[in-house]
Amino acid sequence: MNIEPPNLNIYLERKERWGLVLIGASIVTMVVVAFVNVAFAKAFAASAIVVLPILWFLYFPSRAKTATRTQRGAIRLSVYFAVFVYLALAKHYLIPLVLSLIENLLA
Repeated sequence: MNIEPPNLNIYLERKERWGLVLIGASIVTMVVVAFVNVAFAKAFAASAIVVLPILWFLYFPSRAKTATRTQRGAIRLSVYFAVFVYLALAKHYLIPLVLSLIENLLA
């Protein structure tokens, strides 16, 4: 006797928004920690700016991720190039901007 239903081969797209929950939890954590230790809040914000979008892209299902798995060549290369450009921009522009915002808000 088979207890499991037959496989209907229907792709069910997830409606969960775990990436947004992760970003919201990081922001709340940074704000709470800023009242306790400002230096750690700055370090946490800098690492979150760099790491969270990459984690969101790599670990949570998205259309860009499925496009890189199915496509070869130029599309895959352009997605990875965009990731590296984001890392460079985050290092030079986003991190100093957020650190100055934290300093101005807590000063």
